[in-house]
Amino acid sequence: MAVAPVELQRALILALHTGQRQGDLLRLSWGNYDGSLISIRQGKTGRKVEIPCTRALKKMLDGLDRNTAVVLATKTKRP
Repeated sequence: MAVAPVELQRALILALHTGQRQGDLLRLSWGNYDGSLISIRQGKTGRKVEIPCTRALKKMLDGLDRNTAVVLATKTKRP
């Protein structure tokens, strides 16, 4: 984490605190986050899951700008 770019740090935190697959996290939109819960349909199984946010995950998500459609975006605002 100490040497990773900020975009990768965000991806690592999201993966660690949700346990979801890379593809599901890359598609995660702001509409899937309600301030305390992440609701997504998993790509592999098709199951809908609701993931309560940990304090650390909530703090990270609430601190991000919501100027992109997806949560994980590059500096150029691309997914």
